[in-house]
Amino acid sequence: MKKPTIADYGITDDDIAKAQSAKKWLVIIALTLMVLDIVLLAKHQKTPYIWLLLLIATPPYGPIVSYYVLKYLLCLTWPVYRSVQAFKHATDKYEKWWMRTQVSFWDSLTGRQFECEVANLLSRSGYSAQLTPASDDKGIDIILGNGTIIQCKAHKKPIGPAVARELYGTLRAHKARTAILVSKSGFTRGVIEFAKGKPIDLWDVRALIEMQRKLEN
Repeated sequence: MKKPTIADYGITDDDIAKAQSAKKWLVIIALTLMVLDIVLLAKHQKTPYIWLLLLIATPPYGPIVSYYVLKYLLCLTWPVYRSVQAFKHATDKYEKWWMRTQVSFWDSLTGRQFECEVANLLSRSGYSAQLTPASDDKGIDIILGNGTIIQCKAHKKPIGPAVARELYGTLRAHKARTAILVSKSGFTRGVIEFAKGKPIDLWDVRALIEMQRKLEN
């Protein structure tokens, strides 16, 4: 994925500064509208637009609604602001993608977070991936649409053959055709030897990062 630049969106640093200033004014205007509407409500409680005024005036939702309505109107009427927003969205998307290409990101995950990230990565890569419940998963963390079962291990050290034997037993019990064992700390030689000739694929963090790097969106 290519890192977006301001040139890609036809904007300058000055345009970004102006857009940030406009964003601050949107907040100020939204809060001002809330105050004005509260005053109107106090003076004209029988107005036919009472519910609309309540929506705009009631914090925290009122200012939030006003802010996004004003932001939407600004995007419609000011192309530069729209381009700045598109650039920021693309930048955020790139940073999330880039972060997942770093070993440190995967190392920081807890067990359940690791399972969720692997499932999300598979989904974004075109697989039909279903995350199983955190409790009573029966040795299966993710199930793919083709019936492949996946077990994720977030151990701090390479996992041993006992885990692979357990997954193989689960594969046979569920009559699955294939299984994937994912470990963020790699595998011992015993696991590699055990998996040879069996329908078990071994994925480490390098495999996950390589899959992430292939994603373009």
